[in-house]
Amino acid sequence: MPEPLLKIEGLAFSFDRTPVLSGVNLEIHAGENCLLWGLNGSGKTTLGKIIAGLLRPGAGRVNINGPEDGAPAGMVLAEPDRMLLGDTVLEDVYIGPENLGFDRTEVERRAFQALDYVNLLDYRDRPTAELSTGERKRLAVAGALAMGVELLILDEPFAFMDDAQAERLFTVLHGITESGRSTLVLSGHLLWPKRYDRLFVLCDGAVKSGQPDEMARYIDDLTAVCSDPPETVEGG
Repeated sequence: MPEPLLKIEGLAFSFDRTPVLSGVNLEIHAGENCLLWGLNGSGKTTLGKIIAGLLRPGAGRVNINGPEDGAPAGMVLAEPDRMLLGDTVLEDVYIGPENLGFDRTEVERRAFQALDYVNLLDYRDRPTAELSTGERKRLAVAGALAMGVELLILDEPFAFMDDAQAERLFTVLHGITESGRSTLVLSGHLLWPKRYDRLFVLCDGAVKSGQPDEMARYIDDLTAVCSDPPETVEGG
């Protein structure tokens, strides 16, 4: 079996000496579309930031077999406006590869390819302020793809979207995994769980993994005592 794209061993993290993650072990292979589910405050976003290199763990190892000429993992935050820095769509996607030191020709190639991938190429001259929520999230995805990430992490990517916008974004994620890259969705909702290759549950600082059907049942049991259980939407 090939080496996993992402391998986490014994990861721990604390805020102000309060444990958030403890003994996390997790593997994701190339081409997998995965969901990490957890209740609010469970540490999903924290774990995503550690994988993306935005936070350092207190203990444990995070290994990503990424490209030599790009960022191995990238994260799309729950609020895409925090990530959009360019005045226009194209200018925004330029920023990532420019910061990685690529020449202008390579920056343009990566930007146009990424925008085409998320179906925003025809919007390249549009001001980012005029985009819808769904378009802004797809633009944030394009920015990460232009940096050459092999693992794309998305924090609550379907929040504030209608069904059509969510379907459009999920189609983009499916295309990413079809190309051999991997995606990890962080969410407290079970949107189309059967569409994922694997489903992880973050509970009490640790991760449990399994097949979507098995883990969906586990989540149902886990949330049976909660006053605000997750919304489950099946599709496709």
